[in-house]
Amino acid sequence: MNFSKKIALATLASLTTLSGSLTPAWAAMGDAEAKSWDAALEQGRTLRDDKKYEEAAKRFIELQDSAEKSDDKKRTRKAMTALAANYFYQKDYAKAEELDRKALGLAESITSVNDGTVAICLNDLAETLVEQKRFDEALPLIKRSVALSEEVFSHNHPLLGTRLNFLADLLERMGHKDDAVLYRSEGQGIINAFLSVMSRKIKAAWKPPRCLYSYSANVGFEVTDHGLVKDAHIVDSSGNTANDEAAVEAVKNAQPFADINSKADDDQLNLSFKFDYNFHQGKESGTSKSNKESDSASTSADNASQSAAESKAKIIQEKKKLDQILKTIEEIKKDKNHTSTTLAESYGQLSDTLMVLGEHGKAIDYLKEALDSPDFKDKSAPGTLMLLSELGCTYLNSMRPALAETTLKAVVDAPNFEQILDIKLKQQALDDLGHALSNMGRYAEAQKYYSRKRDSI
Repeated sequence: MNFSKKIALATLASLTTLSGSLTPAWAAMGDAEAKSWDAALEQGRTLRDDKKYEEAAKRFIELQDSAEKSDDKKRTRKAMTALAANYFYQKDYAKAEELDRKALGLAESITSVNDGTVAICLNDLAETLVEQKRFDEALPLIKRSVALSEEVFSHNHPLLGTRLNFLADLLERMGHKDDAVLYRSEGQGIINAFLSVMSRKIKAAWKPPRCLYSYSANVGFEVTDHGLVKDAHIVDSSGNTANDEAAVEAVKNAQPFADINSKADDDQLNLSFKFDYNFHQGKESGTSKSNKESDSASTSADNASQSAAESKAKIIQEKKKLDQILKTIEEIKKDKNHTSTTLAESYGQLSDTLMVLGEHGKAIDYLKEALDSPDFKDKSAPGTLMLLSELGCTYLNSMRPALAETTLKAVVDAPNFEQILDIKLKQQALDDLGHALSNMGRYAEAQKYYSRKRDSI
């Protein structure tokens, strides 16, 4: 981050001033009661993910009451945040905002030490305001969240990258494109660096049993301090126990991914990784749904030099390809008889090429600009759904699963989704949506879309 911007954010961070007597955060709740409370919170989140919002709300309200009776401010705040998210997913933004503000006030009163909790609450409130298009109110909140996150996270922590990207998105929507580019460049750089290391390590650790058929498996997991793995499990099965176990073991054996650290109390980094075994090609591959790139490690100076030369040549080739695609798009637009499907295919190629070049922000800009054009005004047309699917995939690869979820649900929930897209596009959209939900820790909901994908085969 450039120096002047860092000073501005540091000033915003300093607004977190606390005073008065401090009550112990975990006051009167015993160990057994605390474990029971935490388990009930997770059950409530599962109900929310299954869209059982009334049951979830009842659970969160009960948990808030019990935490307040124990004078347990941290758990009271967690219950408020969970209930606010429950209303957010129901698009009841007024109730969500009220709870987000209460949770923020409580977080600021708990401790004078920045443990990341205030940054979480600021981020949540900013998201609620953005959904109401109250950008001017959201901007100082997300800036302050970024500033506090820079204090609590190591600079290579991907969650810092996601918050920088959120800030870039907001600035872009407000017309501050130059500032948006700077923040997105930094945010995406942090994310790509982490995912690149993670992807390389998992691939190196994967020892799949030899099979006479092709298969894929998706593993969900949480990354904790110092890049360690927690709760690695199959989200979408290959259909074979040995294959699934090998995929889970690869994730476990690949840790640590990077020496990230955080003082945050309940910030979570949920990720998923797809393992593809291709029998016909006689090789295996693995991809993080937040990163399309594959990486290899050279073992000598000669190999490193050759790899650098090949990389440079590939970049030149991709840039030439990019220029040609842009020309093709302009030619298609000039043809009065062109179809939105043909145009969408070219925009898909454009997006893929930009992502290979690492320019995810530009890919998103082009796709959003196209979706706002008259060519894609029919939101149920095949071309529009193709373009929305590409945008959702790009958000996912940029590690912005919430935006990916919203975009991809517009595709898979379209009344004509089953009829107008070919089988590959349908499966890709459902698979991407499953990964977006997995990356937010909403595994039960993700499983539904993975099941839909299998049923469409």
